[in-house]
Amino acid sequence: MDGNNFYVSCERVFRPELVGRPVVVLSNNDGCVVARSDEAKGLKVGMGVPLFKIRDIVREHAVEVLSSNYELYGDFSRRVVECLEEFTPHVERYSIDESFALFGPGTPDLTGLGRRIRETIRRYTGIPVCVGIGTSKTLAKAANKIAKKRKEFGGVLNLSGHPDADNLLEAFPVADVWGIGRRRTEFLTEQGITTARALRDADVAWARANLSVVGQRTVYELRGLPCIPIEIAPPPKRMMCSSRSFSRVVMNVVELKQAAAHHATRLAEKLRRQERQAMALLVFFKTSRFNENEPQHTGFGTIAFGRATAHTPEMVEAALAIVEREFRVGYKYRKLGLMALDLVPVQPEQRNFFVPPVAPKDRLAMEVIDKINRRLGKGTLKTAAEMQLSFSEGKSEKDQEKAGPGWEMRQETRTPRWTTRWNEIPTAKA
Repeated sequence: MDGNNFYVSCERVFRPELVGRPVVVLSNNDGCVVARSDEAKGLKVGMGVPLFKIRDIVREHAVEVLSSNYELYGDFSRRVVECLEEFTPHVERYSIDESFALFGPGTPDLTGLGRRIRETIRRYTGIPVCVGIGTSKTLAKAANKIAKKRKEFGGVLNLSGHPDADNLLEAFPVADVWGIGRRRTEFLTEQGITTARALRDADVAWARANLSVVGQRTVYELRGLPCIPIEIAPPPKRMMCSSRSFSRVVMNVVELKQAAAHHATRLAEKLRRQERQAMALLVFFKTSRFNENEPQHTGFGTIAFGRATAHTPEMVEAALAIVEREFRVGYKYRKLGLMALDLVPVQPEQRNFFVPPVAPKDRLAMEVIDKINRRLGKGTLKTAAEMQLSFSEGKSEKDQEKAGPGWEMRQETRTPRWTTRWNEIPTAKA
């Protein structure tokens, strides 16, 4: 199950006037196109193209340009999956707009089931989806793509036992097969294998020798033999990251520390939400490699904690220490990120004889802060380190406050977070 132009579809639920109009959604800091409506695709707007390169198209065709609204998209993703789980508990959330669902071999009328899933999700959430059905994940992915491109299938295609399956796979480019990247596509094309059907019919031993075990698995999957299981409960993460490009150049250490404190706070919140703790913290910040005429520098450092932790003050303190140590004056930094390493579960807790555990009152404080931020919105309560003020040379305090911190994400055309913020709930006028 895959959402059609998912980000754009989420925006259209509360703004029906955008239906039928060309719409694009931009990446972090309003840089590049990450989602397009079918109308925008018809104008030859490419995926990943920088906004400044399509200014003429936007102006000439009145393209609606929106900043990414990940809080809204994440909530719609949750609602869509909940609809899918009404049909089966065996659901794998593959990405924000895509899920796999497992049904038993005796399930009757799978095509009809796919249509009911599609109709239910559209009715309950307003999101249009396509459903691809197959006896393997790779076949289901291929069926989904075909159903999305060919209107005669009505958004649902079951490739298993389909009378025209050979011809459908013959028309399916090998480059679009799940798990076949650019390099493998180039190699397969040189070998005369340009379609999914040709790859399916390739010799298994040849595939193992030339495409590794992954290629061999893909051949089996295209033949309908499942080799990739449904991951209903994905394995626990061993690391977790929080990073973001800056909306403008950051050249002073105070702003860089402010950004590091912000990401450390978010990272600690994510760890607690998933009941994980980190044994170490990695921090990096760097200039833009695209500005070749400017001096380049990457700050990089790690700190190992004496014991596993998800305590915000400890992670903020470690992040600030690394920034202080690695910062260099005179460089134009454009990105910063933090990574929590060697994650372990909260329980059972491995104690360190030489380092005392987090005090019960500190654990309680984190629980209260998380509860308030969940209820009233992210960032309602912040650490003091996130709120330090610094002013760039050549700018007045008034102008700097208006511009905001350089590390904050630019979202000049973000729509309201209609479903997750009380103060942004849509108003109905009778």
